[in-house]
Amino acid sequence: MSPEPLRTIVVEDERLVREELVRQLARMPGIELVGEAADCDTARALLRDREPVLAFLDIELAGGSGFDLLASAPAGLRTIVVSAYEAHALRAFEVSAVDYLLKPVHPERLETALAKVKGTLAGSEAARELPLGYDDHLFLALTGGRTTFLPVGNVVAVVAEGDYTRVHCVDGLEHRVPKPLRHWQARLPQQAFVRIHRSVIVNVRRVRRVDAWLNHRFRVVVEALPKPLMMSRRYAQALKHRCG
Repeated sequence: MSPEPLRTIVVEDERLVREELVRQLARMPGIELVGEAADCDTARALLRDREPVLAFLDIELAGGSGFDLLASAPAGLRTIVVSAYEAHALRAFEVSAVDYLLKPVHPERLETALAKVKGTLAGSEAARELPLGYDDHLFLALTGGRTTFLPVGNVVAVVAEGDYTRVHCVDGLEHRVPKPLRHWQARLPQQAFVRIHRSVIVNVRRVRRVDAWLNHRFRVVVEALPKPLMMSRRYAQALKHRCG
């Protein structure tokens, strides 16, 4: 027996953006569009009368903010925030949005977001940790209860620290994350990220130079890192293959 389609509403004040998102959703299996809104008042009525399971929600709306709608949304509503501004992304995840899409919304990225929604409805926390694309954005829950949000392409290296990892970014910042290295090996796009040591993953697009070193080892110079990373011979072939 097929699962019931997801009753879905689209809340977006830009008509052309709304129409394009509706067209894309019409091609997605398992979606039933039950309403559209361009302002907060109409959206509230849809939430009350149509009982949607999923809402695509813009943030800057006539009559209020999309975050105001989330504050009064019915329990169990899954939300995918859609915005032209990355600045809203961190708060979207802090209020438990399932995913965050930047305009214009690409079909492949939309499919990933819908897979996350279906996973959460099935009770799968792993659905929030599907593989990422290079142009995706990464929500990080850090040690100490802090959170941050950054583009995947801004990650230059991930270094293991026991059951934790340190994520190094192109701006020189680094974040300690309570996830093991195998988590990142599964999530980061394999066409761009490669393991160069049992405790190190690097972004090959940020590698500046590879120098031969002692005992058949190599030093990998990576953008934004003050010191080279060591690479064992075991992993050198994989890096050579990725870098061409």
